[in-house]
Amino acid sequence: MKKYEGKLLSQIGSHDGLNDPCAEFVSIVKKLKLQEKRIAVAEIGLGFGASTVEICQLLDSKDKYYLFDFQDVVEDMIDDLHNNHFKCEIIGQGSSRGIWDSYNWNLSNLLINMKNEGEAGMFDVAYLDGAHTLLHDGLAMVLLKRLLKVGGYLVVDDLNWSYANNKYRTKEEMLDKFPEEQYYACQVRRAVNLFLVDDDMFEEVIFGDLNPYRAIYKKMK
Repeated sequence: MKKYEGKLLSQIGSHDGLNDPCAEFVSIVKKLKLQEKRIAVAEIGLGFGASTVEICQLLDSKDKYYLFDFQDVVEDMIDDLHNNHFKCEIIGQGSSRGIWDSYNWNLSNLLINMKNEGEAGMFDVAYLDGAHTLLHDGLAMVLLKRLLKVGGYLVVDDLNWSYANNKYRTKEEMLDKFPEEQYYACQVRRAVNLFLVDDDMFEEVIFGDLNPYRAIYKKMK
């Protein structure tokens, strides 16, 4: 595994579950770059940048890469990427750590601007690996569906993840935030079932041996 310099990128490889890039996300960007001269990519939830650096290696100066996370994380990631001399245009979309704030506000701003400019879509591919709650990621899917171009892809991670099977927060801590039903629920899968599965504008796509924790949908019209 290549080592990168930087506050975040240098930690790739040192934390279980945050070391590997999303193979499907990378494969789709590779495919699109063979077809298109210029693409726009969105990543929601950055971790330490395992996917981010792989995508940046595929993009060039004509491409745009939108990064969504907390503002301090986005700023650190942009510094790391610039210091490692990646060429694409990097557009930070950071949110505060306020209790009611999230990446959805920035996504909604982009959608408002897109509609005001009369555009039909702005992202060729979006990768959603966010807060893993219906509250956050359900709305994010609704917004991303509108922000995708026709022919664009939405990659959704952690379908089978729940707060009950995470190792970073205690049950007592999370039950203070959720009822027990939601603590045990796979909330990202619920959002996919609600907002993507039955949408006739989208078609599920299988890339090779698809990770069962991920879903990919292509906007068909």
